[in-house]
Amino acid sequence: MQGHVVENNELVLLGHGKEMPTSLHSPLVIRALHDMERDFAGKLRKTPPGWQGEIIPFFRHLEEVGASLARRGYDPEVVAAGVLHDAIEDLPKLWSRDRIVREYSPRIAELVDWVTQQDKKISWEERNVLYNNRIAGAPTEAIAISMADKESNIAGLLGYLKNGYGVAQILKRGWATNSDKFHELKKIYEERLPARDVLEFEMALQQLDILGPRCEVPKVGETIYIPTTLHMSHGADDCMGGRATIIEVSANIITVQQLPHLKFNWHESLAEQQSELRARFGDEVARPLSEHRSELH
Repeated sequence: MQGHVVENNELVLLGHGKEMPTSLHSPLVIRALHDMERDFAGKLRKTPPGWQGEIIPFFRHLEEVGASLARRGYDPEVVAAGVLHDAIEDLPKLWSRDRIVREYSPRIAELVDWVTQQDKKISWEERNVLYNNRIAGAPTEAIAISMADKESNIAGLLGYLKNGYGVAQILKRGWATNSDKFHELKKIYEERLPARDVLEFEMALQQLDILGPRCEVPKVGETIYIPTTLHMSHGADDCMGGRATIIEVSANIITVQQLPHLKFNWHESLAEQQSELRARFGDEVARPLSEHRSELH
């Protein structure tokens, strides 16, 4: 969604040639959009240092989530919950579950609560584990809101990656860690949501996994994928590909915990392969191949 105005109590969406789903014209959704546009006024989406392009209001993210849910056929209460999904988490002095119950409905308040991170005092990693566990047991509509939220987040990142910025320049964690987070959520979405809806999220995530590795070198502690390597003249450096944890980074040269005797050039040999290697190996961990293949010596 590119913006909206209200005429005769109907929502008119700007910047689209196609007619938008009728649930977006619901007075409930219009009210949610008005409330969030007012209360998030002045808050902007994160941008990388030195960014000279458009500065995007945070409210546009909420519009995008609502539009995604409406396009997928969800009813006005679910769409309104999508618009309100960040209210409790980001505006705790203004919004609470009780307020949403009073001003909207118990169902909307419950859906927003499902997708709200519950404890911001713990680490980013712990919060994401708790969020994933919570979403896995959530109602289908809350899972749909979660996916629309993450899809919008990825779309925002892609705009910067296409201009050469790395994920780590925008978020506190880099591409590898955020990609892992999104792939774990994708497993939940695939189990609970229609395949046609998840396909859109998956396509956005594939773009992240193509562009993300090109724009940054991952950091110590992050997880990447290593290809299977077989040498014709010797077997000492042979390895079975899979997931690996970085223990050292020197410029573009990476060392991983599972294969500490090997060095990998990130941009020359790994970056372009990450999406393909993830699809091939999944959760399989990289390991050395101890046998020396005498038939190749």
